[in-house]
Amino acid sequence: MSRSPDPSRKPALLCAAVDYLSARGLGELSLRPLAKALGVSTYALVYHFESREGLLAAVIEEIERRQLAKVAEWSAAGGAAETLGQAVALYWAWVTADSNLPQMRLVLEAATVAATRSGLPGGVRERLVSVWVDLLARAFREQGLTAARARDEATVLHAALLGLVLDLLATGDRARLDLAVRELARRYQPHGAAIRAARQTTRTPRRPARA
Repeated sequence: MSRSPDPSRKPALLCAAVDYLSARGLGELSLRPLAKALGVSTYALVYHFESREGLLAAVIEEIERRQLAKVAEWSAAGGAAETLGQAVALYWAWVTADSNLPQMRLVLEAATVAATRSGLPGGVRERLVSVWVDLLARAFREQGLTAARARDEATVLHAALLGLVLDLLATGDRARLDLAVRELARRYQPHGAAIRAARQTTRTPRRPARA
């Protein structure tokens, strides 16, 4: 009789699946070759992730969790990203590092390929955008923008960063894009302590203007 899969192995399998798919892309993702590459049975993958779609969603959510954890780390450290411009520069440097860029490529592939091919649920796709727009909107709200204006600014900044990453993946022109990010960061430099919005701190009330 074969042994049941060990539930404690799921985190390690998930990390291995992230590495495997980041290196190879979605392509014709199938559980059988993936299970063989990870040294487990197809049954083990189904036991832990239920389906191909469940596995892909877990992989994308794990990549997103790592990115958000890095932002929280910068926030907790203090001083590293006191302005939104500095946060933009830090995020760009981290997400485009050779060890992280393949994961970003996988996220973009999963989010843009038709659902019938990637199998990524609509809710996961939407969260890939909403979680970042919400975080940035909180940052802009801390600077005194209205909720509507903060969400508009957050949408623009998120789209700009995503477009820069896509440009890098398509062209590999890092020198040109590093300059573009420097300019983008400069434009957001005056916005003050922004990345700390990840901690949802309370903004100090402004003093009334003197007559």
